[in-house]
Formats: sequence, structure tokens, C-alpha cells
Amino acid sequence: MPQTEMLTIGGSEMKVLVETPQGPGPHPAMIVVHHGPGLDDFTLDVLARLAGQGIVAVAPDFYHRCPPVETIKERVEMFHDDQIVEDIQAAKAMLAAREDVVSDRIGILGHCLGGRLAFLGAASIADMRVLAILYGGNIMVPWGKEAPAPIDLAGDINCPIIGFFGNEDTNPAPGDVDRIAEEFSTSGKIFTFHRYDDTGHAFQNFLNEDMYREASCNDAWAKLSEFLKSNL
Repeated sequence: MPQTEMLTIGGSEMKVLVETPQGPGPHPAMIVVHHGPGLDDFTLDVLARLAGQGIVAVAPDFYHRCPPVETIKERVEMFHDDQIVEDIQAAKAMLAAREDVVSDRIGILGHCLGGRLAFLGAASIADMRVLAILYGGNIMVPWGKEAPAPIDLAGDINCPIIGFFGNEDTNPAPGDVDRIAEEFSTSGKIFTFHRYDDTGHAFQNFLNEDMYREASCNDAWAKLSEFLKSNL
């Protein structure tokens, strides 16, 4: 099970789950941006998978500023992109200060909501080592007053990128994925996208029986593992 650490950001306490691999390191590290349900068993599984690959993995609770509300939608509507970037910067600084982490080998990944926020983090923080987007939605939508949409910041990403998407998804729909790919191509980014037929949103989330697709999930994990070995 991961350990829990606390970071104080703007007067708010942010919980961060930390999963460490065996051995003293130093190790590369990844910031795991949670999906809509937050720090649930799926997020714990992502942390464990990364640690099993020799990566220090942390998952901040990006809902720390939100008061108790009934639905994920209500929580997400309280997000501001500038605050999210601040949270990601704090998590990255925490990792860089650890003796078991190689400070210039820190990347970021996220599923669903987390895919959008990981995109935003990599575009806003110049020295991320890698970016992995797993069916990230709302990348064309800004959150917060006068904030640019993440897609408008695509040219600011300075690291290799990998993405995984279902061709039956509606957010991001295949046309959205095409637009993201076009932005990356136009700005000369190094990226690889993998798309899966008969697969929709949340296809790696084993907690969602209706959406989970075992074959697509396993293929994506295998490809992501190789990407991290080569680039992180």
C-alpha cells in the first residue's frame, strides 16, 4: 500500500499517495493525475504498476480545494487550471527533493480527467520528462477565468508523448484525437497515438465493468511500459 504525505498549497492541505519500488534507487518518477473518481482502487493499481516497473509514483488529490459535493461533475466545475498547475508543480518539487528520485527524470500521466490535466501539466512545466495521455477528455476546453484551453498550449510541451484512445469514445471523440495529433504534428512534437476499435472511454478502468476492455487495456499497458523504459 502507498504511503500518504501532505503538502500545503495556498493554505489547503493536499494529500499525496506515494508508491515506491524495491531497492534504494535513485529511480525515475511519475506524477499520476487521478481520474474523475479520485484516489480510488484504480488509482492505487496505477501506482503499483509503475512502482513494479522501478518508478516512484505519486498521486496528488486534486480535489483538495473542493468542499464536499454530491457528484464528480460538481467537483470538476470548481477546478481552475492555474491551481491545477500549482498542484502539479508542488508534487514535482516534492519528488525532485527525494533522495530516491532522479530529479531530471520525472514525468506525468493521467486517465480521463487526469489525461487532460496531465496534458496541461506537461505544457505548463517545461522540464517534464514524458507525458502519457489515456483517453483524456475536454482538452479543447479551458477551466477558469481567461485560461487558455490545454490544446492551445500544445506547442509548449517539450517531452515525448504517448496517447491511448478508444475509437468509440465521445470525449475525446476520434475527431478530437485527430485535432490533437494535428497540433502535435504542426508544432514538431515527438508523439505516438494508439487507437482501439470496439473500445470507448475508460477502457482501462476495471472498476467499470461496462467500459472495461481487457484486450485494449493490456495492450495499452504493455506499450506504455515500453515507452517509459525508453524515455523516462
